[in-house]
Amino acid sequence: MNSGRKQAGLLITQADNTSMPICMRTCKRTRNQVAATVVAIVMTTVIVMTMSEPSLRVHKYQLQRNDTFIPNYPNQTLVGRPAFIPHRFLIEEADACLRKGREVEVVVYVHSAISRVKQRQQTRLTWASSSALKMVVVFMVGRAKDDTEREIVRRESELYHDIVQGDYGDYYHLLSYKGLSSLYWITRNCAHVPWTLHADDDILIDTFLLKQFLQVQRDTSDESKLHCRTIRHAKVLRKGKWKVTQEEMDAKRYPTYCQGILWYINTRQLPNLLDASTSVNYLWVDDVYITGCLTREASIGLSDLVNTSVHVLSL
Repeated sequence: MNSGRKQAGLLITQADNTSMPICMRTCKRTRNQVAATVVAIVMTTVIVMTMSEPSLRVHKYQLQRNDTFIPNYPNQTLVGRPAFIPHRFLIEEADACLRKGREVEVVVYVHSAISRVKQRQQTRLTWASSSALKMVVVFMVGRAKDDTEREIVRRESELYHDIVQGDYGDYYHLLSYKGLSSLYWITRNCAHVPWTLHADDDILIDTFLLKQFLQVQRDTSDESKLHCRTIRHAKVLRKGKWKVTQEEMDAKRYPTYCQGILWYINTRQLPNLLDASTSVNYLWVDDVYITGCLTREASIGLSDLVNTSVHVLSL
């Protein structure tokens, strides 16, 4: 009686040599099938990589080290040099744009200070809870200054899960770092959302009209632009609250930029803004820096909202 064993689904008889040619033919055919499968996989991989080539692009901002120094106080900023993007988050809410599904139309990041509890609550109870369009709203704050602020952040985060706390000093003259941190957070966690909207925490937005406007912009030449109420030919002030030194900006007038209370842009453009930040000198006036200096460097046009039906009301 021949002794045999099963190997890879084939009965191989050790004592009877007559069965070996069958095995050899079968194994050869199996090797050919495996080879064909490998070729097919390689070809498929090449096709997929070719089709998705834009997503494989390595952006300049991605080459920055994650452990670079981010200021805690305004007097620690790097004057006359590009800023480092804050990569770290103390509270991230990384799944914020996934919790509402893949159909989210707009991700809204709201600049807020930790102490502005009332303004955040007004936003939550009004336009941020609108059903007019599917959106995700998060509030961007920085490092807490004391135990009271730490408790505010902890409580609101546990209750609403809409606080994103970046690892940067939370001061008015560091708002540009908050802006960079916000753009980075969206690029990292919400890249699939078509539109990104920036808002202050003391405004009301007509979300029904906003939805209509976004639908009109889809697949038009303006889709790649930043939409806002533009400010043109503004002087660079050397005194007072808005003082900017010549070392910070040597020009006498700012580039065209956006009124900072609200603006929005196609999310695909955010990596280009972040790339621009690696070669544009830091400026503490965040409206000018983000929507003027970075858009100019990234060759992103501005579309003026003055004659549109998007309604914004400051509280």
